[in-house]
Amino acid sequence: MIDALGWFGSALIVASLMLRRPAPFRVLNLASAVVLLVFDTVIGLWSMVALNVAILAVNGWQLGRLVRRTPALDPAPPPEGWFTRSDTPAPRHSNNMARASSGPTWYGD
Repeated sequence: MIDALGWFGSALIVASLMLRRPAPFRVLNLASAVVLLVFDTVIGLWSMVALNVAILAVNGWQLGRLVRRTPALDPAPPPEGWFTRSDTPAPRHSNNMARASSGPTWYGD
């Protein structure tokens, strides 16, 4: 039974190394460190306990930095609408609808 815990922790490490995005990588790597910390403690492998404590600290710190850096998600659409492409400028709003619909408008007019 205890060997299965070690194999499971090792599988989590391998799975975390396959992830591309930093936050999921850190979360899965942190989970593997917890599992292996329990495993190493049970079998009395103290050097690996120290290593997994260090891995927990590093992953927790880096995950905290990622969370603080990520802006909060705003459920409201941007003023331009949901489907505005980011590489095109936002449309100019004009009080004169006849002028706006009569042809192309150059920015800076």
